[in-house]
Amino acid sequence: MTEEQLVPRRWRDDFILALRLRDAAGAQIGDALAQVESYCAESGDTAAEAFGDAREYAQALPLAPGPVAGPAVAPGQLARIGIAVTGMLTTFAAASGWAAGAATVTAGQVVSVALVLVGAVLVIRMIDAVTRLITTAARSFWLGLAVVLPVLGVNVAVVLLLDQPLVEIPAEPMLAVGLVLVLAPSIWETLSGVAVDADVVAGPFDDPEDVHRKNARSAKIATWIIPIMTAPAALLFALAAALR
Repeated sequence: MTEEQLVPRRWRDDFILALRLRDAAGAQIGDALAQVESYCAESGDTAAEAFGDAREYAQALPLAPGPVAGPAVAPGQLARIGIAVTGMLTTFAAASGWAAGAATVTAGQVVSVALVLVGAVLVIRMIDAVTRLITTAARSFWLGLAVVLPVLGVNVAVVLLLDQPLVEIPAEPMLAVGLVLVLAPSIWETLSGVAVDADVVAGPFDDPEDVHRKNARSAKIATWIIPIMTAPAALLFALAAALR
């Protein structure tokens, strides 16, 4: 059997996630995974046959004292995400009012931003439970819908029901403020290099520098996810408003 058949991706992902939730360092995870792969290659047994359920094995695995991984989301990173999301919603509101020359800020939009920020705080406080839920939901289409739809539904309902206008702002300066808030966190993370200081999973025989470079590239791309998502969505909001 191939390595993929001996240690399936799902078993591997569950194992890595369970060790991450135990605050295992990347080097410890890579070493434990290498031992599993080596044993399976020699014995011909699959990981499930040899070690059982990945999560249960990870929980029972003794970890040698060593450096632990840092928090999944640092407070500073959480603040930057909140700023970027606020900028994204501001940009959407400005784009919706672009054709009319002014954007109307409603009570629902303000409450929606507040809900996003409160949700971010709750996520960081319950990061272990949220991580388990997201991982489980990602493998089940219906469970994923059950998790995502209520969250989206509440925000949409708030925006639609609380449509009382609070203030009317010229679209151009509002758009400028929104774009600054969206771009500033990504630019800061890119220039400061804070996003690439990650505890990466590396096997005992992997070149740490090579692994770090690969993860650094991924981390740099990840810092621009919110701006990348904002651009096409804002264009759709502006187009929809122009066609009304």
